[in-house]
Amino acid sequence: MGDREFTANDLISVTYDSAAMTGEQMGLGTTYEDSLKIAFSDLVEGIQAKDKVTAAIGIQLPDKSYEYAPLGVFYVDGDISMDRNNKLTTISAVDTMCWLEGVYVPKVTVPTTLADMALDIANQAGVPINQDNFDRLPNIPITTLPSGQTYRVVLGLLAMLVPGYVVFDRSGQLCLRGLTQSQYAIGPDNYEMNGLTKNENPYAIAGITVTPLTETNNYSATDTTTEDETTGEATANDTTSKSLHVGATTGTQLTLQNDFVTESILKNIWSVLAEMQYYPYTLNWAGNPAVEAGDWLTVADTAGHKFIVPNNSYSLTFEGGLSAVSSTGETVTSPTNWDYHGQLMQTIKGIVRQLNATGTFTYNTPTQPATPHEGDLWYKPDGTATELYMYSKGQWIPLASDITGDEISKKVDAAQKDIAAARDVADAANALAGTKVGEDEYNSKITQLSNDINLRVTSGDVINQINMEAGRTLIQSGEILLDAPNVTFTGNAFIPGAAIKELSASKLTAGTLDADVINLINMNASNITAGTLSGKNLSLNLDTGQVKFQSGSIQNSTGLFEINVDSGDIQSFSNSGSVMKIDNGGIYYKNSSSDAEYAGMLGINWKTVVGGAPAITLSSGWNLNLVSDSDIGEQTLDPTEKNAITITPNGVTIYNDTPHEVTDGFGGTYTAHPNMDFSPSGLNVSTYNRDDNDVLELGSILLRSYSADGSNYSGLDIGFSTSGGPVAHINGELLTSGDLRVVGNFSVTGSKNAIHVTRDGVRATPAYEMAESYLGDMGEATTDDSSQVMIPIESLFGDTVNTTIPYQVFLQSYSSSHVWVAQRCEAYFVVQSDQPNASFVWQVMAKRRGYENDRLVKQDIDVKEIAKMEGYQK
Repeated sequence: MGDREFTANDLISVTYDSAAMTGEQMGLGTTYEDSLKIAFSDLVEGIQAKDKVTAAIGIQLPDKSYEYAPLGVFYVDGDISMDRNNKLTTISAVDTMCWLEGVYVPKVTVPTTLADMALDIANQAGVPINQDNFDRLPNIPITTLPSGQTYRVVLGLLAMLVPGYVVFDRSGQLCLRGLTQSQYAIGPDNYEMNGLTKNENPYAIAGITVTPLTETNNYSATDTTTEDETTGEATANDTTSKSLHVGATTGTQLTLQNDFVTESILKNIWSVLAEMQYYPYTLNWAGNPAVEAGDWLTVADTAGHKFIVPNNSYSLTFEGGLSAVSSTGETVTSPTNWDYHGQLMQTIKGIVRQLNATGTFTYNTPTQPATPHEGDLWYKPDGTATELYMYSKGQWIPLASDITGDEISKKVDAAQKDIAAARDVADAANALAGTKVGEDEYNSKITQLSNDINLRVTSGDVINQINMEAGRTLIQSGEILLDAPNVTFTGNAFIPGAAIKELSASKLTAGTLDADVINLINMNASNITAGTLSGKNLSLNLDTGQVKFQSGSIQNSTGLFEINVDSGDIQSFSNSGSVMKIDNGGIYYKNSSSDAEYAGMLGINWKTVVGGAPAITLSSGWNLNLVSDSDIGEQTLDPTEKNAITITPNGVTIYNDTPHEVTDGFGGTYTAHPNMDFSPSGLNVSTYNRDDNDVLELGSILLRSYSADGSNYSGLDIGFSTSGGPVAHINGELLTSGDLRVVGNFSVTGSKNAIHVTRDGVRATPAYEMAESYLGDMGEATTDDSSQVMIPIESLFGDTVNTTIPYQVFLQSYSSSHVWVAQRCEAYFVVQSDQPNASFVWQVMAKRRGYENDRLVKQDIDVKEIAKMEGYQK
């Protein structure tokens, strides 16, 4: 930089930004201004705007030496930041493209050539040229002269004819480069694991339209249109009768504004672009300082697939190590508005222009392609059929004799008919099978022998039979029914006790019942009418009704309830193991019967509160819920659905399910349910509405202090506006002590003032308002001996505004000299005077970044709400 040299030890970072053919579409004729941003690790004094800067990055070779690749020649653009507290310096610099802003007045005469006009521009602008590049420029005739255009714009127009783009090479020399440059291979070992993203839809130009040049601020003078599917007329950039066109009229169209283009030149441009295709992508990789924007990259993914893409946008970052980002930003246009030729022919017509990602071509011609390459595909129309060939080992190999839609349709129809016929046969077979019954489903059999008779009926696995033999008869069945007035057993009958379902004691007319061997159950106590039933531990007086337990316990059948006579307590257990105990005048609760400590207690008149007054005391080591609920029979209570107080180790929650009619400060009257939370983080008060389906709806919180007569109040209403958005309404004057920070938009219906103490009391100065969002900066300057001065846009102010769109500069001379703005650029503006050393004051007004399109923005607030806020309407 100047006469000083810096190495990596002096730097924190270097960022290099470059591009070629940038834009949403292929940017023919781009004149991108490459730039450097350098962060020094110390204060670097004496840096001036326009200081010359060169930079080079070295790669270590196997012999430990370094091979340096230059990044270019740059000039400090005025953005010089000095952090004197932390001893840091940051500058930005741009390449020689910044010297091409002057208006070009041709010194050549027509007819001339592209190279001669480009050389004339370089000589007038005072920039060096790359002689080898100029010697290789195509001999394209120029028959018209530009008027009122800058050097930069005219060079872009000439670069379109190449076709290509304008760039200053790494030596700072002017070049007009074409679209075919060096190729570099990048494998997966050169980029991050997730460093490659790729749009699987290829980008290709379907046609080019050239219109006469009109006044434009676009350096590339390139635009795109897509034809309307219904009318077939261009929807943008309509051309005049002088317009030229080549290629298809549908799909992605490239529109150029250029007076130099003739029909023959356009055909030459189309011959380069017609078969060009690539995939939009972004690649975060290790970087190579020898690679330039505009080079072509052969990128391989982890599966070994390769595709060729242009390095349209290229940035390098050095921070002790090197990293890079390569990408293209073209937008892929869907070809849904192609001319109708049948679905298959539409696909083939799209493929004919395409250069495949592997570098092969696809053709759609009736004649054999003239210069095929290995792997190329050829769709050959032959009457109603289309044949498919692939070029391999020096010859075209046929892949398919007919790939037309008619043949495929016929084959599909035949296959569908075969499937329908097979389905009919299967359905008929299933119907027939469903009507048959197996011959062994029902069987009966009678067998008679000399000593045995057997009658058997079987149904599946069920057997019913009677088998008679001498001295024994077997009856086997699921149910035996003896239906007769009398059934007499003449011998002994054995019936197992478990098989006797009912036995009436009235049928027992003789014998003795021994109490030692029988248990008496279901005795009718109505036959015991007086006296006392007593035992060792129990006494029951039937006359007085007194029951005494000397010891033991009373339990239910599940064992979950017990009255312990010995300890004098009552216990109730849950299925989960928790237990409730009534003892010593209190109720105690444990999570488990084995716990040593109680989880909760309830006592009356324990006098444990301050002052010893009688009280109801509740103690809980966990959460405590006090619930008011008509459905108290539920074992599990949800305090959020009832009137409740919930006490937890983290705080206290008070919830009221009883509805209250509330009128808030936003014009709403509704039924609300208040909720209050005391927690270590603070006090939370909320209210909401609950509809018939128990769904929460909006509500509000009202904190108000009313006047003595109730006619006015000061307070805070928190809720939702009529449009549904959250809002807080403060009624009365708001006084804050300390800073007030607003995140979001700040809107007032009154004035926005700054308060000042004056000799006549405290006075207010209102803020200056505009219809659009502008920010301003101002300063003083003096033109130099050449009657001009370049004033940079201060970097911090530049971060807050967008100077890529027109901004305004206001000047006021402090002398008799006249001053005016000669140039307005993104990073600076130039002021000239009619006399040297003229002093003046300047003011810049630029659109606030992020709010460029705001103008008298309509607010989402109702006029009635403002009327209520200002007291005009209740």
